[in-house]
Order: sequence, then structure tokens, then C-alpha cells
Amino acid sequence: MQINIKSNVKEFKKGLTSVQKKQIPFATSRALNLTGVLVLKGLGSKANRTFAGGATPSTMRAFKPPKGMKGTRPNIRFSTKRDLTTSVFLPQWAANYLKYQIDGGLRSVSGKGTGVPTPNKRLNKFGNIPGRKGATKDPGKLIKGKNQFIATIKGIDGVWERYGRKGSSVRLLIAFEKNVNYRKKFTYYETATHMAKTHFNRKMKIELSKALRNAK
Repeated sequence: MQINIKSNVKEFKKGLTSVQKKQIPFATSRALNLTGVLVLKGLGSKANRTFAGGATPSTMRAFKPPKGMKGTRPNIRFSTKRDLTTSVFLPQWAANYLKYQIDGGLRSVSGKGTGVPTPNKRLNKFGNIPGRKGATKDPGKLIKGKNQFIATIKGIDGVWERYGRKGSSVRLLIAFEKNVNYRKKFTYYETATHMAKTHFNRKMKIELSKALRNAK
């Protein structure tokens, strides 16, 4: 899940002397990298607006801009004067779960499957099942009370809860599904592309102006 930010700098060369043109690679690299940082911030803001209750702290960490603008970091590869491409991407740990929100599609899960909440299950402020992390390998982590248990009832495998007079009734809290179909929710590529187009030319003009003042 990578977005490459490049630019055609021909329009910025017009009217420049040969000495001034030597400043273009430096200015372009700076503009690309500043744009990449803005893209990361924009993606974080979009994620926070997209998901119910806001994005989780771990999701927001995937879009946190690094300090400095050199080298390759978990979510961005900065350009240089010799390689005028800045790449923005998701850390692998975030891509593992966000890809279904970005691309949609069918997710197949081994073991008991993935937990799908019913209206009977109280979710956390982010709209997620508490204790879900690691539950694919250990479904027992989803049990949160003495009246809850894992069973197959009426052909439905999941976490059930006894309630009512002396626990005489049961209700389904979480169903275990082997295959879950996701719809696209997070406009990751569209947001990044729009942000890059919005900011690059403005940053390029500013950085080129600074570079030309120092041209010798």
C-alpha cells in the first residue's frame, strides 16, 4: 500500500539561468518530502474521521510523521536530489488490518474464524470488540464475564451469554465467521493523491524561491 509522489518540474525551469537550474533538484526534493509529511498528516486526519469513535491510537501511530526528512522510515521514504520520489506507505502491521478497510473484499480466517459482534455485544469507543487482539488464536480472550461461554447453538458458533431468571435464556454476543466480506471504507489512495496534488506546487514554489536566493 504505497503512494509515490513525483513531479514534472519543467514549468519551474522557465526563465531560469543555468546556475539557477542547478537549485531545482534540491528544491524539488525538499518540496516532495514536505508534501509527503503533509500527506501522512492528512491520512491520519481522514482515518480519524472515517472510523466510528475515531481511529485507534495504534492506527494513528501508522500515520505519525517522523522527525527529520532523511532515509526510509516505517511509513515514508524520503527523496534525495538524485532520486526525486517520495513514497508514503503503511507499516506492515497496520496494512494487515487496514487493507480490508481500504480495498474491501473477502477475508478468510483460519481456526474458529474472526469475531463478528451482534447488537447484544457492547463495543469500545472505537467500535471494536474489547480483547479482540489475539482472539483468532485464543477465542477465550473474548469471554468477559462468568455468564459468557463459547458454544455452537442452533448451528451458530460464537460467544454466548446466559441471562434472565437463573440464566435460563441465552443470547449471542459474538459470532465466529470463517469468511467476512468487507466494503471499502477508508479512502486511503484517493486522500493521499488529493493531498499530494494540493500541496506540492505550493511547496515547490516556496522551496525554489528559497534555493534561488542562495544560488551562486
